[in-house]
Amino acid sequence: MCTTCGCGTDDHHHEHGHEHHDHHDHEHSHGHHGHAHTTADSPKTIPVETDILAKNNRLARGNRNLFFRKGIFVLNLVSSPGSGKTTILEQTLL
Repeated sequence: MCTTCGCGTDDHHHEHGHEHHDHHDHEHSHGHHGHAHTTADSPKTIPVETDILAKNNRLARGNRNLFFRKGIFVLNLVSSPGSGKTTILEQTLL
């Protein structure tokens, strides 16, 4: 979805004052630019995007600092269900 106007398409172009590259090494049957919105440069456009993980990032930074000060080594095991995380922990800790 377009973050400038909220329309349902993501295959159009908004002027940002800098270039965007597609970084594709293959050909597409469609273009990466489409319709333009006249409201994009309107003084009525207000920024509404925000870092929704800002609080989580602050808490994580605090945890990392605490663990470092106390000399605690911490791992975060992230994987799909059933991939063996619990088995690895059991074999390591027992």
